[in-house]
Amino acid sequence: MKQKLAIAVAFLNNPELLILDEPFNGLDPISIEAVKKILRDFREEGGTVFISSHILSELEDLCDEVVLINQGRIIAEGNLKDLTSKSSLKEFFFKKVKNGSSDFL
Repeated sequence: MKQKLAIAVAFLNNPELLILDEPFNGLDPISIEAVKKILRDFREEGGTVFISSHILSELEDLCDEVVLINQGRIIAEGNLKDLTSKSSLKEFFFKKVKNGSSDFL
């Protein structure tokens, strides 16, 4: 409930920009889909959303642009569809991390 309340509060002053940290943390699947719809609608109305999340699969149908960070370093950035044309975002992330270091897990 705290997470739902925090997201609701973020919309109180009709922002143009939302910066969300782990917005799906602690939410059940139905609530995740509801939040995703709210964020999509917000974006379609001209709003901008920055999301920091470890749940890459939840970002795939929300994001246009992504920046992937591992151990404080940017390992990839760009248009989501371009980066994931051959794999999921999670698979792309692991491939980038594995290619850059042998101790990724």
